[in-house]
Amino acid sequence: MRILLIVCCLFLATGCAKTVTPTTTYGTEAVVEITLRGNADVINNRYFMVLSNSQSFSVPLTYADNTEYEFLSVGDPPQSGSQESYYTKYYSTWNGYIELNNNGYYLTKGPFTYETTATPEPLSLFDGNTNTLKFDFRLDRIFGTSIPDTIYFDLITVSYPLSGSKRTQDLLYPDRLPIPKGSSAEKSGSDLSDTTLNSSLDITGWKVRIQ
Repeated sequence: MRILLIVCCLFLATGCAKTVTPTTTYGTEAVVEITLRGNADVINNRYFMVLSNSQSFSVPLTYADNTEYEFLSVGDPPQSGSQESYYTKYYSTWNGYIELNNNGYYLTKGPFTYETTATPEPLSLFDGNTNTLKFDFRLDRIFGTSIPDTIYFDLITVSYPLSGSKRTQDLLYPDRLPIPKGSSAEKSGSDLSDTTLNSSLDITGWKVRIQ
């Protein structure tokens, strides 16, 4: 009788056990690496990572009808045309961006509106004399507390002369790629060399990892 009671108790305990649902671990930081065909030139060029919570975000390109928009750091004046149009057409679709210039890596958080001054924040120093760009940043520095389940991004090289048009030279293909915010999510790719570009502007490989 005692054995029967024990068996019944074990059966009831097993039957009442709760099913454990695995939980998803979300990352808090992005680690980025970009490989160029030649050493980076931060005097004449700038390098960008644009981030958005929407795949429909836009970056400046030269179009088939020869309408050209420069790729500018938010707030820099264009050589021609309306500065306000850049906010309407491009910056308003970004959550933020990372920029490498001659002072190092900087992070600039949106939203971007024509009436508001963007404030770049120092991110890290650039080692120099290398064809590899490496930086990392906390996702909440771009998205705040509402980090989207899917993050969209693009990597862009820009010829940035002191005077003259600042033109997009290379970017990812396909562009505006998605990456989930789950910890250990990773996207990477390679690209054939484009010998029509200066080697300092030609992206040949890249990797983005969430951790």
